[in-house]
Amino acid sequence: MRLVGILAVLGAAAIWAFEPILARTIGADTGFDQMLFSRALGCVVMSGVFFSTRILFSQKKSFVNGLTLSFPQWRAFFLIGFLGSFFADLLYFIAILFFHTPVVNAVLIAHLQPVFLVLFGHFIFHEGKFSFWDYGGIVAMLFSALLVISGSLDNLLGLRFGGVGDFLVLGATVFWALSGLLAKKYLQNQPSSLITMGRFLVSLPFYGLLALLVSQHLFLSFQSLLFGALIGVGYFFYYEGLKRLKTAQAAALELAAPVFATGLGFVFFHETVSLFKWIGIGLLFVGIFCFERASRDSGETVA
Repeated sequence: MRLVGILAVLGAAAIWAFEPILARTIGADTGFDQMLFSRALGCVVMSGVFFSTRILFSQKKSFVNGLTLSFPQWRAFFLIGFLGSFFADLLYFIAILFFHTPVVNAVLIAHLQPVFLVLFGHFIFHEGKFSFWDYGGIVAMLFSALLVISGSLDNLLGLRFGGVGDFLVLGATVFWALSGLLAKKYLQNQPSSLITMGRFLVSLPFYGLLALLVSQHLFLSFQSLLFGALIGVGYFFYYEGLKRLKTAQAAALELAAPVFATGLGFVFFHETVSLFKWIGIGLLFVGIFCFERASRDSGETVA
């Protein structure tokens, strides 16, 4: 079971490393607005397949009864869908497609979520005081971000911290982390396939409106539908991995995504990785280790 969990998380990491590459390729053919609409629909369909399968192979009555949602949970679904699957994804893909943010930068910055999870958990949800290891994880990941977006010692010393695209990805990461905390607080007992289907279902009309405003029409791109289905599989793999591993272990394994992205960025776009970015990747692992120690001491897990 543990091996299945490891392979599932690594599979999710590989899919998410491919995401910016697929976005650039498909977005150039179909337009970013139409791609995002079809991608969201593909993810809804794929997660719906997983959800339907879950119902078929479960005790239907008890399972369906457990799906009753309160008003705070409905509100959480809407906020997660709008902030996490529409607004954050929109920022991310604008950075990828219009500001040509390097693949490795985008994936590395997106993996700073744990530091925002800890900060939001403390300041918004009052989850307790910071420990020594919490501070260590925050410092390691902040330095990781500085190294990635500066790219060189000269830029770091001159306080030149990347371009607009890097900061758009950072903004997306903040909203993804907030969505993760909302899901943890309000939807923890709901099936992961339902959460994935619900969040993209909420985002779908917003993407449709965006496509109508930008292109004055809607059309379904088969490539983008497959893209969305693949992302749905990625979510499924990750959540299935979480069931079989400790959350901190899954988070550490999922850091394989920046490593995969480094190789893919070089192969597809001839992007090179500086020594600073390799150090930044290493500091991500240090940060996850620190948060894992903090969660072990407090008896919790890293989200």
